[in-house]
Amino acid sequence: MFGVLGLTSSDGFFDSIGPGRKIGTFVDGRYRGADFVSALRRNDEPCKGDGCDDPVYLRFAKVGDTLVFLRENSDGGGDFVGQTKQWELWTRTFSAAGLALVADSQFAVQPFSSATMLYGPERFRLVSRRCSGASLRVAFQHPLFRTVRFDGQLFHVTRPDGSCLTYEYVPYFSDKEVVWDRPPKEPNSGGYSWRQTDRFGNLEVRYEPVVPADSIRLDRDATVVGHTQRGEPVYELKDLDHPLLKRFYEDYSADFAHAQERAAQFGGTSDEKASGLQPPKHSYEQFVAARPIYLWRDPFGRVMRFTSNDFLPVSMTEPVIYLYPTTPQRVHVEAEPLYTIKASVPPYHGGWDVWAQPSGTLTGASDQKTYSYLFWEGLSSISPMRQEGFVIPRADVAGFFERVLPRLGLDERESKDFRDAWLPRFHDAPYYFITFVPP
Repeated sequence: MFGVLGLTSSDGFFDSIGPGRKIGTFVDGRYRGADFVSALRRNDEPCKGDGCDDPVYLRFAKVGDTLVFLRENSDGGGDFVGQTKQWELWTRTFSAAGLALVADSQFAVQPFSSATMLYGPERFRLVSRRCSGASLRVAFQHPLFRTVRFDGQLFHVTRPDGSCLTYEYVPYFSDKEVVWDRPPKEPNSGGYSWRQTDRFGNLEVRYEPVVPADSIRLDRDATVVGHTQRGEPVYELKDLDHPLLKRFYEDYSADFAHAQERAAQFGGTSDEKASGLQPPKHSYEQFVAARPIYLWRDPFGRVMRFTSNDFLPVSMTEPVIYLYPTTPQRVHVEAEPLYTIKASVPPYHGGWDVWAQPSGTLTGASDQKTYSYLFWEGLSSISPMRQEGFVIPRADVAGFFERVLPRLGLDERESKDFRDAWLPRFHDAPYYFITFVPP
């Protein structure tokens, strides 16, 4: 259909699409008789954030010498069309290859739609677009995606063009829907989390939701303390010194110590309100009395762990540092106070050392690579939650950021970086509470 086409973006990164290969023919609808084309998109921009290294497939209807970009069937389709300057560069690049590039924002082929949720015998949530090399067994048949396979942890779909979707099972209930036969002896104010996550503003759930089969047997190690709305039992551990509880308390104690250090560095007090850990620190006896963990067997025979939010810290994701010196100079930057840096661009070795230009362009002192900013992800053990903010419908979030970010002092490039990082996260809930933390 077409070979690999490439260009250098306005940010200085190389972007390529292709090769474009035919994966089918439209037999009905507005593109009847046209070729259905899929192409892999790649770029050398530094990888950051959730899913940044997932394969990106763009899909087209080829009508003669015209390629119709199908936004609803392409990964990140809205961003590809929405970035006006980039879209203009691509139309010229395809034109030079003898193809006219246009976009269709409405038409969609269902098996290639952005399926963030999968509904089968149960609910499943998209976690990545990477293919699994693991040995897989068939879990169930889906009316749209046909065979859904299972590796013991995640569920996998492979589409006709070789692209993949990976899902996690979503429990059908929350702790608020559990009928407790035996409530915890100590109050639990924050509820429970099951999914392992480190997204900003979410609690840092370090623990896999599925407990290894060799570490626990429900009939031997646990006792029934409640039931779901389907009448299925939920359990707590019999042994108050069980390794799962001991490890959780050790992590909690370390997190609390870091929280106190952070509060002291910021001039905070021990009673500072936070969305994560709350003082005073619980003793081990208080910890186990608050039922920090409960367990449940899911429809696939696995034991799932639900972890109390009262004993979890808060993750900080997507902090970005821009540098604009008045003259070109070498700059050393350190992120303090800090508990853990989990990822950074450029790599963080006791700080960042870069050559900075007044334009904001950065060059790594050791690797000589070019960067637009300093990026890191880390963990904060205490994070004060502001009460003032904006409640925004999901459909209006993009427009809200376009209006508000310039008022906060972000220029066009910085606003684009912010939207690229955050907009993909606003897709699950009908409304969002958005607040901006002052420096």
